[in-house]
Amino acid sequence: MRRQRAMPEALHRLERYGTHEDLSQILEAPIDNPNPSTKGDIQLLLAEFHKDINALGQDFTLSMSNLVELVRQIDSHLTTVESADADQVMENLDHTARIEKLQANYNLLQGKQDDLENWSRCNNICIRGIGVDVPASDLKAHIQALFTHLLGPDCD
Repeated sequence: MRRQRAMPEALHRLERYGTHEDLSQILEAPIDNPNPSTKGDIQLLLAEFHKDINALGQDFTLSMSNLVELVRQIDSHLTTVESADADQVMENLDHTARIEKLQANYNLLQGKQDDLENWSRCNNICIRGIGVDVPASDLKAHIQALFTHLLGPDCD
């Protein structure tokens, strides 16, 4: 709050001196005052001017200190956010590695399940050429005759 009150007051004092153009006009203007300012008056004005400039300098220093502190806070917050982001990236990489491992395990288990299902179907082999009408008692002889016919008599 001190800065908010001091800044307008210091600017108000600075406005009293005017712009550079105003100062040039004052210096070039003819002296109409029959009682010109004395050396003491000028010294008082200069002392007041120095006081106002010092107040502005203090306000500027305070503003810069506040600005530096704000930049430090922003830097600290940014560092915290970047650190949290890096942690999230690492956590994401960990999750990705876990997902890949689980996918590999799933594929392995799926292959094992397929093998088990295929193994259980081994008794269900269908051989073309053997009809449903062949009696179970004649099945072995019929299969031997069929393979002997297909492979030839020399195969054992």
